[in-house]
Amino acid sequence: MTIEILLLVPSYYNNRAELLEQVETEGLAYIRAAKQIPQDSRTSFTDKLERATENSRWMGAAVLAPDGRVLAHQGVPPRLAHRCPEMGAGGVTRDDMRVYEVCWPAETTGLPYAVAARFDSSDAAAKLSAYVLRVGGLVAVVTLGTTGVLLFFVGRRVLLPVLHLRRRLMTVAERPESAPRTQLPSAPARDEIADLVDASGRMLDHVADTLDDLHRRNAALRDSEARFRQIFERSYDGIFLVDVPGDRIVDANPAACAMLGYSEDEITTVRPSAVHPDEMAALSAFYRQVSTRGWAQASGMSCLRPDGSKVPVDIAGAQIDWQGETLMLAVVHDMREHKRLEQALNAAKERAEQADRMKSQFLAAMSHELRTPLNAIIGFSEIMANESLGELGNDRYRDYANDILGAGRHLHDIINDILDISKIEAGQMHVEADALDVRDTVRRTLRLLERRARAANVFLESDVPADLPAIHADERHTRQILTNLVSNAVKFAPAGTVVRVAAETRPGDTVRLSVSDGGPGMDADEVATALEPFQQVRSNAHLADHGGTGLGLPLSKRLAELNGGTLTVDSTAGVGTTVHVDLPPATAGAETAAG
Repeated sequence: MTIEILLLVPSYYNNRAELLEQVETEGLAYIRAAKQIPQDSRTSFTDKLERATENSRWMGAAVLAPDGRVLAHQGVPPRLAHRCPEMGAGGVTRDDMRVYEVCWPAETTGLPYAVAARFDSSDAAAKLSAYVLRVGGLVAVVTLGTTGVLLFFVGRRVLLPVLHLRRRLMTVAERPESAPRTQLPSAPARDEIADLVDASGRMLDHVADTLDDLHRRNAALRDSEARFRQIFERSYDGIFLVDVPGDRIVDANPAACAMLGYSEDEITTVRPSAVHPDEMAALSAFYRQVSTRGWAQASGMSCLRPDGSKVPVDIAGAQIDWQGETLMLAVVHDMREHKRLEQALNAAKERAEQADRMKSQFLAAMSHELRTPLNAIIGFSEIMANESLGELGNDRYRDYANDILGAGRHLHDIINDILDISKIEAGQMHVEADALDVRDTVRRTLRLLERRARAANVFLESDVPADLPAIHADERHTRQILTNLVSNAVKFAPAGTVVRVAAETRPGDTVRLSVSDGGPGMDADEVATALEPFQQVRSNAHLADHGGTGLGLPLSKRLAELNGGTLTVDSTAGVGTTVHVDLPPATAGAETAAG
């Protein structure tokens, strides 16, 4: 548009000058025509001018002396007449160029005076206006055409892609979830617009990836919050969110409200320090541990309820970030039921211990009461069987006496076992430990049981090294252990087999005594049953057929432990059984005595 204006303005002024020059040329022609009119004494130059300009655009004139005085005038004199001497040749337009006034000096007119004329130049103004309209219209047409062509190409190359891009971007701005489905228009050429579209496409891809990641994170966060809320609401334990510096409860689950005796609206108005008024030192130490380590535990605390009662609790706390705040998550376990069960268990334990003591006392008393007449029966039957006071006179009486003697001794052994295990369980069994020769103890025990083994057609063997160190144990307890183990082995060993007693030194100088038989053996469950007092292995027919009280093996185990040793059973069903008794060496007893 600027170019058109720069071209139009000079053209306008050139055309205007040409039109005014035509007016001036016409005026000079009128002056020359007036000069040609014959002059008489009655006709002045102005009269001749009036005659020459009749029916023309000439409106008036003034004749001027060289000093600028108006000598004469005709028609409507021009207003610039007084300026002619200083203007020289020239003209002035008035009333939007409808009037044109011009001065001609004497040199131009060829007269002895200057002439100033006034013309009606409205036709020139009309021509100039028409020219301006024609040229302006042409310029407007050219401008509009150029602009249209420019807009067509610019719109197609620039505006249309930009508008499409704007529409798509506005869609994404209003509905961000549509970013992955948004396809941007392709640019018609590889230029800045194409670069803009590509950059916008990459931006939308990034937005789509970011939205996908954000959706996944939000979904995970919602799931996490839902799980936390379910745990929070349904937990049996009380859960609190506590602002430790502000000494306030931010939130609490229903279990916590029920534990403390407050409603959900009231609980957030309660201060933790008011819940533990008598435990501020412990509470402060707990807070410090949570702040320092991030977590802490405290037991044996209590919470004060509005009715004045106290709830025993255990507390576990952890420091967490919650909605921009650093809070403590406290899980409080109500210990009332635990305390009740603990008291009930202690009471039951006391009752059981009392019943056990009463049982042991009863068994001890009964054993004593039974042992006195039993000793008399054994003694008298032994006198009768040996015919110490004379012959009985009948062999059947002698057999009966032997039967009574055997049954009495068996009953005596049972009573002794019951009495011993009762003393052990009651803590009344005394141990008189001393250095004990294992080889001699094994030899005397086997000699005592030799008649019983021979009666069962079982052979007894011993393998005790001569240099075996002495053990530190009670001699009576050790012989009783060996007697019980060898008697069991003889009872369960098949006829014609061997029961073997061996001894060896174990690591740590512990002495191991082992009693082995080739009997029916036991599995792990049967071994566990056999080690319990008054229990017999009923699942094994070979073992159940032999009867017994079920006290030999459990009593031996307790006696071994009472002497600082252990008893273990290594048995395989269908193969046999080996019982190991590990006892401390005599040096251990010496060190204990020295200490």
